[in-house]
Amino acid sequence: MTQPLVPAIAVLLFSFIIVKAFLSIFTFSLDAILQAFLLDESLGFGGNSRPDSMAKFKTNLEKTAKPSK
Repeated sequence: MTQPLVPAIAVLLFSFIIVKAFLSIFTFSLDAILQAFLLDESLGFGGNSRPDSMAKFKTNLEKTAKPSK
C-alpha cells in the first residue's frame, strides 16, 4: 500500500516556497512603483511622460482625497 500523504506534503511544501518567493518579488516591485509615484507627486514633476493609466489614477486620487487642514 502506497502512502500518498508524503508526496502530497512534499508538493505542498515546494509549492509554498515557490509562491512565497514570487509574492516577495511582486511585493517589492509594487512598493518600488508606489514609492516612485509618490516621489513624482511630492516633487511635482510635470510633463507628458506619465502613462495614461497613471494619469487616470492621479485624477481619481485627487477627486477622492480629502483636503488636509
